[in-house]
Amino acid sequence: AITAGFVAALLVMMVVIIGVVVPRFRRVQKLTDHINLVARENLNGINVVHAYNAEDYQNAKFRKGNEELMHTQLFNQRAFAFLMPGVTLAMNALSLVIYWVGASIVNAVPAADTAARLASFSDIVVFGTYATYVIMSIMMMVMIMMMPTTAAFPMLVMMAMVVTAFLTMLMMVVMVLMACRTDVRFLQQLLFQ
Repeated sequence: AITAGFVAALLVMMVVIIGVVVPRFRRVQKLTDHINLVARENLNGINVVHAYNAEDYQNAKFRKGNEELMHTQLFNQRAFAFLMPGVTLAMNALSLVIYWVGASIVNAVPAADTAARLASFSDIVVFGTYATYVIMSIMMMVMIMMMPTTAAFPMLVMMAMVVTAFLTMLMMVVMVLMACRTDVRFLQQLLFQ
């Protein structure tokens, strides 16, 4: 339940940020096309620009498009900059919560029963490691989402990369569930305490 909550929060954060940024990538492409058009007009008609003394007008036209592109890209990159610290914070907070709850579970075992305390502690460490694997696969998916831009990759390639990352995350979750199958007692304590 703890890991599922953190995973759900991370996925919601990813969907919101990507939902805001991806439509702006199309705008970036249009703005880049506009800057290329202005530069091509300026280069093709350089003699006319010089003849009519229109350098200031052409520079202002280019500067306007360039600044609009710059502000759009700055917004996109700043929005993407929230993803990695958010995932890192979630991973560290999840580890902290697991070990905090685990400490109360270990403290509930009588001090005289050293073997049971050691078994509970090892179960907590294993569960923390598996939860970290799940969060790391989400972190990998975030990095994959940040790499391509729509100018460099078609949406189909980007979707294939996302599906690959999702399948990797699913494989990690299955691995965690299979490994935790033997630790049913620990999971019941952790989830239903």
